[in-house]
Order: sequence, then structure tokens, then C-alpha cells
Amino acid sequence: MVTVAIASTACGPPLARPGVSSTRPIERSARRKPDWITQLPEDPRYFFSIGIATGTDSLEAGKAQALGAAIEDVVNYLGIRAQVSYEESRTELTTRLVSRITAEGKGRVARGRLLEMYYERSRTTAPRGTSDSFDVFVLVRIPWEIINEEEQRLRADREARLALAASLLEEG
Repeated sequence: MVTVAIASTACGPPLARPGVSSTRPIERSARRKPDWITQLPEDPRYFFSIGIATGTDSLEAGKAQALGAAIEDVVNYLGIRAQVSYEESRTELTTRLVSRITAEGKGRVARGRLLEMYYERSRTTAPRGTSDSFDVFVLVRIPWEIINEEEQRLRADREARLALAASLLEEG
């Protein structure tokens, strides 16, 4: 009889201890995490980026932070310092992501598409109450054509600034 009691507690959830916090998942947007979280899709026409936000207070805040992280990945690829903001516009079948990449000097717009989103909601029970938090993952794709145009624009801008600096130096 003692063996049964030990076996049943060993197979069940951990016992709650007074005064100790515990966190457990309570909801997922899909049965299992999508493959794109660990392996980016491959398509020669698109640059793919994953954004992740963990421990956010709401799903909306997690989505906003994850989208910002995904676009920052694009900015880092381009090698510019930037601030990132985004707007969403919904259509019947898709959600469009419009990201504004603000580089030193001038802002440029890059269009991307939010392809997928996955989230996990967890509940933490602590001596002072319970709270929920969200871990959010987004997959964004941007056409290489846009990335290449922005690289060319940045290169031309750099060259123009260098030429201006050289002419100012010659004039004294």
C-alpha cells in the first residue's frame, strides 16, 4: 500500500510547497512548437526572421515585442543603428506587417509580412497570488528585393557623405 502511494505521487505533478512559487503552462496556440522556431524556412526570394518575447504581461505586448525583435534582426543584418516601430493592418486572410526602420538621418520603410505566430501562456502561483505571462514567437518574411534596395540606398548614402566630406576638406 505504501508503494502505491509513492508511485502515484511520483507520476503526478509536483506537490505545491507553502511559500514557494510555481509556474506551469496553461495554454498554447498549437499542440507543439512550430519547426520554424528552431529551423528557419528556406526560400531564395525572402529573408526570414524570428522574433521572440518572453515573460510578457499580455499576448498583445508579447506580439509587439516579438515583432520589434524580428525587425531588429533585419536592421542588424543591414548593419545600421535604428529604432524600430511597426503597424499592423489586417486583411481577411493575412496580417501585414509594416515596419519603419529609422536610421541615423532619414527613415526608410521596409515591407514585410507576419507569416506565423506561436505563443505559450503560463501561470505562476506565488504566496501573494497568481499571474499569467506569455512567451511569443513570430516568423516574419521580407523579400530580398527590398533588403537589396535598402543596402544599395545605404551604400549610396554613405558614398555621398564621404564625397561631401572630401570636398569640404579640399575647400578648407
